Amino acid sequence: MEEEKESKEKMPFRWSSTDECTILENFYEFAGKNGNYSKAFYHFVKGKLSGEVSNSQLSTKVYRLRKRFMKNKRNDNNNNNMREKFPDEKVFELSRNIWGDDQENPKSTIGGGGPSSSSSINIIQWKPEEVERFYEKRFKIFLENMKLDVTSIPTHVLEDVRKEWEDVRRARNDYELKNADLLEEISDIRCTQNVS
Repeated sequence: MEEEKESKEKMPFRWSSTDECTILENFYEFAGKNGNYSKAFYHFVKGKLSGEVSNSQLSTKVYRLRKRFMKNKRNDNNNNNMREKFPDEKVFELSRNIWGDDQENPKSTIGGGGPSSSSSINIIQWKPEEVERFYEKRFKIFLENMKLDVTSIPTHVLEDVRKEWEDVRRARNDYELKNADLLEEISDIRCTQNVS
């Protein structure tokens, strides 16, 4: 039984560009610009990915995404050429928001980086149709994982399933955010206990 658990943890996970985008946008939301990876982030994002991954796998993926961006940034000061080295434009934009210099990022800014932030932060402005396409892909992945033949499901039933899926997704996001806040609070308590 223990051998099964170890082999399951070592199974390679095939990262899709959708997973990479999910990781990066949630990392930016969770940790902010130049943020650090933490186990709390793993708990925050794990349910949003297309499959099960371990903390170690996710940590390695974030490290590699950052390493790829920083290596390309170091080798090329021109963003246009650097952008060509990324197979997915959204991965490049999200990486640039997290690890790029402020002067590199011409995207619009908005205030309200969080409860303790009064400065502006760089964000990607997704068009509504891009958001819709993103969640449409996520819904298709969900259906594939459930092994449903959508051709045999009436349209109105499929729409009901999608609405329920969106409700669950929103509830999961709320849960993960509250859970991350709780873990952060517990971490703060531990730090104060260790100092005492």
